[in-house]
Amino acid sequence: MIAACIYRPPGTVTSAFTDQLSDLFDQLLLLDIQFVVLGDINAPGVTAGQLDRHISDVFSQHGLRL
Repeated sequence: MIAACIYRPPGTVTSAFTDQLSDLFDQLLLLDIQFVVLGDINAPGVTAGQLDRHISDVFSQHGLRL
């Protein structure tokens, strides 16, 4: 199993970050082993307790659960 630890400073979620996150998930999925993503993404959604939709879309596009 692989654990990926991610830290993103607070601020606007950029397309560069979501592209890099997507690339990371692509690489992890190619390994065909279990992995978990941990960290502090600092990307709150519009509603309390939700993640920014751009980041949650990246998780969904890769078939990952939050």
